[in-house]
Amino acid sequence: MSDGQTTAELPALEGTTAVIENWLRVLGEGDVEAACQARDELIRHSKRRMEALCRRMFFNSLSARPVDVDDVYQESALRLWKSLSAVQPGSAKDFFGLAAQQIRRVLIDFARKYAHSLPVALGDGQTPAFDPASLEIWTRFHEEVETLPEDLKEVVELLWYHELTQEEAAGLLDVDKSTVKRRWRRARTQLVLRLHGCI
Repeated sequence: MSDGQTTAELPALEGTTAVIENWLRVLGEGDVEAACQARDELIRHSKRRMEALCRRMFFNSLSARPVDVDDVYQESALRLWKSLSAVQPGSAKDFFGLAAQQIRRVLIDFARKYAHSLPVALGDGQTPAFDPASLEIWTRFHEEVETLPEDLKEVVELLWYHELTQEEAAGLLDVDKSTVKRRWRRARTQLVLRLHGCI
């Protein structure tokens, strides 16, 4: 895992946050028709970021897949839309976290569904194009992120899943950059230890 200071492949955050915050306010006002429109608009305005996020979170090491990234996005967007009828994110940070959670759960569900049913396809005659071990590691990674303490999980979601800079994450979390760096370091350490069965 990198330090979160990469050149983001996701669409720029600038401007997106303000639009999302506005529709979150509409969502929380209690008007049923307006809330339905707000859910639609939240999905629409986050579409590019969610699609890019799906690509980033997808199993890049696997070349033989029963689903593609569009399947992951469509299912994730549907689950996010349904979640917004029951959950009221209090901020753009919470909305981004909810979006990452839905994508993560879709990936876990797909991995569990297909892990034992896919044949190993030999790509070049020597190296398996589909590696069940890699799929298992990715699945465990997403599962372990789910169980991190909330302050560490939200940093992983913002820096690793959403590819924000540490400065952007600090702004959304209303903490200083040093706090983000410290939480990011702790999160990475815990994930490595958990994936290696040390804790």
